[in-house]
Amino acid sequence: MSARTVHRSRWFKRPWLLAFVATLLIATTALVLSDSLRFVVYSLVAVVLYGNSDESDRRQLELIIQTITGVHHFAHNSVSDPGRPPVSGTPGSKGVLIQPTRIQIYEVQDRSGQDQIIQAVQSLVGDHKLRPVNVSFIQHENWIVHGNVGERGAELQLRRVQVSQDRIREEGGEKTITYPVP
Repeated sequence: MSARTVHRSRWFKRPWLLAFVATLLIATTALVLSDSLRFVVYSLVAVVLYGNSDESDRRQLELIIQTITGVHHFAHNSVSDPGRPPVSGTPGSKGVLIQPTRIQIYEVQDRSGQDQIIQAVQSLVGDHKLRPVNVSFIQHENWIVHGNVGERGAELQLRRVQVSQDRIREEGGEKTITYPVP
Protein backbone atom coordinates (compact mmCIF):
# COMPACT_ATOMS: atom_id res chain seq x y z
CA MET A 1 0.00 0.00 0.00
CA SER A 2 1.53 3.31 -1.07
CA ALA A 3 1.61 6.58 0.91
CA ARG A 4 -0.66 8.19 -1.71
CA THR A 5 -3.37 5.57 -1.15
CA VAL A 6 -3.23 6.08 2.61
CA HIS A 7 -3.52 9.86 2.16
CA ARG A 8 -6.66 9.53 -0.01
CA SER A 9 -8.36 7.16 2.37
CA ARG A 10 -7.80 9.55 5.29
CA TRP A 11 -10.91 11.50 4.15
CA PHE A 12 -12.96 8.37 4.42
CA LYS A 13 -11.65 7.68 7.92
CA ARG A 14 -13.20 10.99 9.01
CA PRO A 15 -16.62 11.11 7.33
CA TRP A 16 -17.75 14.06 9.48
CA LEU A 17 -14.95 16.18 7.98
CA LEU A 18 -15.95 15.20 4.46
CA ALA A 19 -19.62 15.97 5.25
CA PHE A 20 -18.69 19.32 6.79
CA VAL A 21 -16.55 20.38 3.80
CA ALA A 22 -19.25 19.26 1.34
CA THR A 23 -21.97 21.13 3.28
CA LEU A 24 -19.82 24.25 3.48
CA LEU A 25 -19.13 24.11 -0.26
CA ILE A 26 -22.83 23.67 -1.10
CA ALA A 27 -23.89 26.48 1.27
CA THR A 28 -21.26 28.85 -0.11
CA THR A 29 -22.31 28.10 -3.69
CA ALA A 30 -26.00 28.63 -2.86
CA LEU A 31 -25.21 31.89 -1.06
CA VAL A 32 -23.22 33.21 -4.01
CA LEU A 33 -25.81 32.23 -6.61
CA SER A 34 -29.10 33.04 -4.86
CA ASP A 35 -30.10 36.64 -4.12
CA SER A 36 -33.05 35.60 -1.99
CA LEU A 37 -30.96 33.21 0.11
CA ARG A 38 -28.34 35.93 0.55
CA PHE A 39 -31.09 38.32 1.70
CA VAL A 40 -32.35 35.79 4.26
CA VAL A 41 -28.84 35.09 5.59
CA TYR A 42 -27.95 38.80 5.84
CA SER A 43 -31.28 39.52 7.55
CA LEU A 44 -30.71 36.77 10.10
CA VAL A 45 -27.19 38.05 10.78
CA ALA A 46 -28.58 41.59 11.27
CA VAL A 47 -31.24 40.36 13.70
CA VAL A 48 -28.67 38.38 15.69
CA LEU A 49 -26.21 41.29 15.81
CA TYR A 50 -28.59 44.25 16.26
CA GLY A 51 -31.77 42.68 17.60
CA ASN A 52 -35.26 43.94 16.78
CA SER A 53 -36.73 47.32 17.66
CA ASP A 54 -39.15 47.04 20.55
CA GLU A 55 -41.86 49.34 21.87
CA SER A 56 -39.41 51.40 23.95
CA ASP A 57 -37.30 52.02 20.82
CA ARG A 58 -40.39 53.24 18.94
CA ARG A 59 -41.40 55.48 21.88
CA GLN A 60 -37.87 56.94 21.91
CA LEU A 61 -38.20 57.73 18.19
CA GLU A 62 -41.55 59.49 18.70
CA LEU A 63 -40.16 61.45 21.67
CA ILE A 64 -37.23 62.66 19.56
CA ILE A 65 -39.52 63.67 16.68
CA GLN A 66 -41.81 65.55 19.11
CA THR A 67 -38.79 67.36 20.53
CA ILE A 68 -37.61 68.37 17.05
CA THR A 69 -41.05 69.62 15.99
CA GLY A 70 -41.33 71.52 19.28
CA VAL A 71 -38.04 73.34 18.71
CA HIS A 72 -38.35 74.09 14.99
CA HIS A 73 -41.41 75.34 13.10
CA PHE A 74 -41.69 73.67 9.70
CA ALA A 75 -43.37 75.77 6.99
CA HIS A 76 -44.53 72.75 4.97
CA ASN A 77 -45.72 69.27 5.76
CA SER A 78 -44.01 66.16 4.48
CA VAL A 79 -44.60 65.36 0.82
CA SER A 80 -44.42 61.61 1.41
CA ASP A 81 -46.56 61.67 4.58
CA PRO A 82 -49.03 64.58 4.32
CA GLY A 83 -50.29 65.94 7.61
CA ARG A 84 -46.95 65.40 9.35
CA PRO A 85 -43.87 67.61 9.49
CA PRO A 86 -40.95 66.69 7.19
CA VAL A 87 -39.21 64.65 9.91
CA SER A 88 -38.95 60.88 9.73
CA GLY A 89 -36.94 58.22 11.45
CA THR A 90 -36.09 54.61 12.04
CA PRO A 91 -36.05 53.26 15.59
CA GLY A 92 -32.78 51.88 16.88
CA SER A 93 -32.26 48.52 18.51
CA LYS A 94 -29.86 46.72 20.81
CA GLY A 95 -28.57 43.19 20.44
CA VAL A 96 -24.93 42.18 20.49
CA LEU A 97 -24.28 45.58 18.84
CA ILE A 98 -26.26 48.82 19.00
CA GLN A 99 -28.13 50.18 15.98
CA PRO A 100 -28.72 53.89 16.71
CA THR A 101 -32.02 55.63 16.06
CA ARG A 102 -31.85 57.42 12.69
CA ILE A 103 -33.64 60.71 12.09
CA GLN A 104 -34.02 62.47 8.72
CA ILE A 105 -34.97 66.15 8.84
CA TYR A 106 -35.94 67.91 5.63
CA GLU A 107 -35.91 71.61 4.72
CA VAL A 108 -33.76 72.95 7.60
CA GLN A 109 -30.99 74.44 5.52
CA ASP A 110 -29.50 77.09 7.79
CA ARG A 111 -26.78 75.94 10.17
CA SER A 112 -28.18 77.85 13.16
CA GLY A 113 -31.52 76.04 12.82
CA GLN A 114 -29.69 72.72 12.55
CA ASP A 115 -27.58 73.51 15.64
CA GLN A 116 -30.71 74.41 17.60
CA ILE A 117 -32.28 71.04 16.75
CA ILE A 118 -29.06 69.17 17.56
CA GLN A 119 -28.81 70.86 20.98
CA ALA A 120 -32.42 69.95 21.77
CA VAL A 121 -31.83 66.31 20.77
CA GLN A 122 -28.64 66.16 22.86
CA SER A 123 -30.48 67.59 25.87
CA LEU A 124 -33.20 64.96 25.45
CA VAL A 125 -30.69 62.13 25.02
CA GLY A 126 -28.79 63.25 28.14
CA ASP A 127 -31.87 63.85 30.32
CA HIS A 128 -33.48 60.50 29.48
CA LYS A 129 -30.23 58.50 29.19
CA LEU A 130 -31.07 57.42 25.64
CA ARG A 131 -28.79 55.61 23.22
CA PRO A 132 -27.00 57.63 20.48
CA VAL A 133 -29.04 59.17 17.67
CA ASN A 134 -27.92 59.75 14.07
CA VAL A 135 -29.44 62.96 12.69
CA SER A 136 -29.36 63.76 8.97
CA PHE A 137 -30.39 67.12 7.53
CA ILE A 138 -31.61 66.81 3.95
CA GLN A 139 -32.26 69.72 1.60
CA HIS A 140 -35.80 68.74 0.57
CA GLU A 141 -37.93 65.66 -0.03
CA ASN A 142 -37.73 64.36 -3.56
CA TRP A 143 -40.92 62.31 -3.71
CA ILE A 144 -41.75 61.10 -7.21
CA VAL A 145 -45.30 59.89 -7.88
CA HIS A 146 -46.11 57.43 -10.68
CA GLY A 147 -49.90 57.03 -10.78
CA ASN A 148 -50.79 55.94 -7.26
CA VAL A 149 -47.28 54.78 -6.29
CA GLY A 150 -44.54 57.01 -4.90
CA GLU A 151 -40.80 56.58 -4.54
CA ARG A 152 -37.87 58.63 -3.32
CA GLY A 153 -35.64 60.26 -5.86
CA ALA A 154 -32.07 61.43 -5.26
CA GLU A 155 -31.76 63.81 -2.30
CA LEU A 156 -28.99 66.09 -1.09
CA GLN A 157 -27.84 65.44 2.46
CA LEU A 158 -26.58 68.70 3.94
CA ARG A 159 -25.16 67.38 7.20
CA ARG A 160 -25.09 64.22 9.32
CA VAL A 161 -24.23 64.10 13.03
CA GLN A 162 -24.27 61.52 15.78
CA VAL A 163 -25.70 62.84 19.02
CA SER A 164 -24.88 61.06 22.27
CA GLN A 165 -25.20 61.99 25.93
CA ASP A 166 -21.76 63.58 26.15
CA ARG A 167 -20.88 64.73 22.62
CA ILE A 168 -21.93 65.70 19.13
CA ARG A 169 -19.86 64.15 16.34
CA GLU A 170 -20.00 65.40 12.76
CA GLU A 171 -20.11 62.35 10.50
CA GLY A 172 -20.78 63.71 7.07
CA GLY A 173 -21.30 66.82 5.03
CA GLU A 174 -22.96 67.40 1.69
CA LYS A 175 -23.63 64.19 -0.18
CA THR A 176 -26.14 63.07 -2.78
CA ILE A 177 -28.16 60.11 -1.58
CA THR A 178 -29.74 57.81 -4.14
CA TYR A 179 -32.24 55.12 -3.35
CA PRO A 180 -32.44 51.77 -5.15
CA VAL A 181 -35.31 51.37 -7.59
CA PRO A 182 -37.41 48.32 -6.70
